[in-house]
Amino acid sequence: MDIVIVFLIIYGLYQIQIDSIITNNSRRSFRYNKKFFNYLFFMHMLFFIIYLAYTFSNRSDSGMYYVRANVGKDWFGLFQTGTLFIDFLTYPFVKFLHLSYESVMLLFSFFGFEGFLFLYLAANENISNLPIKFGGFTVLELLFLLPNSHFWSASIGKGCVIFMGIGLFFYGLSRFNSRFIYLLIGSFLIYMIRMHVLIGILIGVGFGMIFGNVKVSTIFKILISFICILAFYYIYNNVVIETGMEFSIGGNNNETASHLATELGKSNSGVDIENYNQFLKLFTFLFRPLFFDAPNIIGIFTSIEDVVCLILFTNFLFNGIFKIKSLNGYFIICFISFLIVSLSLAQISGNLGIAVRQKAQIMPLFFLVYSKFISLKTKHKK
Repeated sequence: MDIVIVFLIIYGLYQIQIDSIITNNSRRSFRYNKKFFNYLFFMHMLFFIIYLAYTFSNRSDSGMYYVRANVGKDWFGLFQTGTLFIDFLTYPFVKFLHLSYESVMLLFSFFGFEGFLFLYLAANENISNLPIKFGGFTVLELLFLLPNSHFWSASIGKGCVIFMGIGLFFYGLSRFNSRFIYLLIGSFLIYMIRMHVLIGILIGVGFGMIFGNVKVSTIFKILISFICILAFYYIYNNVVIETGMEFSIGGNNNETASHLATELGKSNSGVDIENYNQFLKLFTFLFRPLFFDAPNIIGIFTSIEDVVCLILFTNFLFNGIFKIKSLNGYFIICFISFLIVSLSLAQISGNLGIAVRQKAQIMPLFFLVYSKFISLKTKHKK
């Protein structure tokens, strides 16, 4: 019954958080839709239930994290990058609070929801003129209700934690002069889960600061770019030293990267993509499974979303990519980060199942960019 208590605590925190957001922004030019917040929260909780039911009949890493935390002896010995960091986060809930597997799953699902919430807050304060499309929701809000990212961020695991880190990072970046703590926490979480993802994001920040229409002084741009280069150098060296894998988007000729892809590909989770060329790897990472290679019912639902994303990306590619200079620095950072991280993850996603899980963490960045594109089109028509 502890799951009932955990849910009530989570729901209470959610209500306090949303009321605070709406109250603190009541006098600003943008408004928040509480109806959408409720849809987002309960939809994410629905996918927690679906994922929990999924784990009862399918192998899931979430059970492994819970068991390892339960038998672990040294909490701080788990404070390491990668998989062990999830054990570290799980440990106090299991060993000190003695929560059940279902309750810990619910807590981590709430972490995933926070990723959605902070990304939406960042987008909403940077995008205007979005038309209402369906059910009183804008394009951005409808895209944030697509199921794939909800499903893969609704359980104990890397997905929900890194997604929360990405949400915190880009929320902090939206008003970086007053939200530095969000940037730090987001960077820390991304670093601890997947250092190479933080490398891609830092590349995006550097490009956005140099080439984007960021309203700060040239000296500040140079300073931020220099900090990004230093952080990139430090993190890159850690990736190479700790994993032996070089960060590469031009080819998969590194032996360790190839070995990692092979190991990931051993999971019974779909089409082997290790030997695809670069274009097919990226296309598969972003837009498959499609209906012809969906392995199960989850694959069929994912295929529906992939068709939607493929249509959106094609529309953006032929109509919006030439207007990229119209985007401010924030959205250039989002777009470059989306591309670089996608290219990077596509190299080491050994099969389609791994790709589906990893793209769920990065695809919402494209939703932000696409929504900004629609906003600019609407403003131009007016």
